[in-house]
Amino acid sequence: MPAEVDRITFHMWQQWLFDRQLTSAAQTIPLMQDLPIGFSPDGADAWAWQDLLAADMTVGAPSDLFNATGQDWGLPPFIPHTLRAVGYQPFIETIRVILRHAGGLRIDHVMGLFRLWWVPQGSPPRDGAFVRYAAEELLAILAVESARTQAIVVGEHLGTVEDGVREILAEQQVLSYRLLWFEDQPPNGRRSWRRS
Repeated sequence: MPAEVDRITFHMWQQWLFDRQLTSAAQTIPLMQDLPIGFSPDGADAWAWQDLLAADMTVGAPSDLFNATGQDWGLPPFIPHTLRAVGYQPFIETIRVILRHAGGLRIDHVMGLFRLWWVPQGSPPRDGAFVRYAAEELLAILAVESARTQAIVVGEHLGTVEDGVREILAEQQVLSYRLLWFEDQPPNGRRSWRRS
């Protein structure tokens, strides 16, 4: 037991030190933080929120033009109805911590607010399926927290984007972050543009 206490104390000290460094950096320049699509299944988040996770599933992506076999990122997903049952507390806590020292937030795989590709553990990504989340509620939380801190929000539109998502994000004033390689239209919408 003492070894575990020492290890936990060490990690707490690291988090305190990291927070002090972020505080100092944020006083000098505006920071843009990143919200990843998930967290390690062996980490503190997965341990703390284990009752809200689909432990036998991982998050990934279906096959597309650039990855024919799909992807498995090995990250456990939140179960939508259990996340809602706890008032989205893990999401709120995460956003608040991230925005405490930041003027902006980049959301990795912003489509994850709408739906995520769940892959059964041990299965290939092609055996996965989309699981829908309450995007309207998650976007409302994001709006409240970003308004509270006066932070801008940028969503990464990478991969399979379902119809209507970009329009909803634009209405919510979530800025767009896209990779040219995945786009079939130029940024201004002209159809004469072609990828070389």
